Amino acid sequence: MKKLKFLGGMLVAGLLLNACLDTDDGNTNQIPEEIGWLAFVNASPDSERLFFFANDKIINNEGLPYERLFGYIYQNTGALSLKVKTASSDFLDTININLQKGDMYSVYAINEFDDLKLKLYSDQHTLPDAEKSMLRFIQLSPDAPHLRLEIEGVSTNFGNFFYTDHSSFIEFDGGFNKKIYLIDEVTNDTILSKSANFHKGKSYSLFSKGFVNTTDADEQLDIQVIPFQ
Repeated sequence: MKKLKFLGGMLVAGLLLNACLDTDDGNTNQIPEEIGWLAFVNASPDSERLFFFANDKIINNEGLPYERLFGYIYQNTGALSLKVKTASSDFLDTININLQKGDMYSVYAINEFDDLKLKLYSDQHTLPDAEKSMLRFIQLSPDAPHLRLEIEGVSTNFGNFFYTDHSSFIEFDGGFNKKIYLIDEVTNDTILSKSANFHKGKSYSLFSKGFVNTTDADEQLDIQVIPFQ
């Protein structure tokens, strides 16, 4: 029930979670039982709109711009070749996974566009206790230093992160208008702060994005917060 609640409340575009699918001829097709779930995120700051593919079948018919995400969509279990391209390019990167029943993954397009890569992160977790919040942090800013994550008024050690590192899902005392800090682990300087709301009983994925060293306001270092329910 916790997993169903988690899936049913995921706040992302293109969610396909009906118990069945209606077809044009009035028949109803049941979603297969042997499936896993995938979400796709464009986290490449200077990228064009991206198109994702699973076993050469297109996932999103409209290109996904930077900072946008698409999913969850279901895929049959088994070997999957996940690819990404722009409208005018050849495939930019490919990763292969063996999807198991009930698996849940987010597929991130990361790095500078000239060296764009796909990176896979598991979203499997158990929802927090009713009086707690939960988060998982991923460091996806290509040129950021060794970072430490802290949250205002929270003593929990979330860890420190090099590029593409991630934490486990960690319970903490959430709240409203909490300041999130990204701190240079070497110099102890705060290089970004941002406010966010963390509701009790809910879980979140946070990831850093953008460039530390840029004058382009649309590509600067930031944190994106994705609620799972």
